[in-house]
Amino acid sequence: MGIAICVICMASFYSVIAGFVSGIFETRVRYTAISLSYQVCGAIAGGLTPLIGTMLASATTANGGRWRYSIH
Repeated sequence: MGIAICVICMASFYSVIAGFVSGIFETRVRYTAISLSYQVCGAIAGGLTPLIGTMLASATTANGGRWRYSIH
């Protein structure tokens, strides 16, 4: 049930964001600009996630609790 709710929320977000982002860029650079912004955000978020997870795991293991790591 939780996954279904998450998928519905993500689908509603992506349906709105597509129209919004296409209106930001002019027509001749639209595809490149949207793709570049999507890929850069994915690289930053995807690249920092293991670092943040490792940092949280080492911080919470030293204090005896793992709840911060599980929230991330």
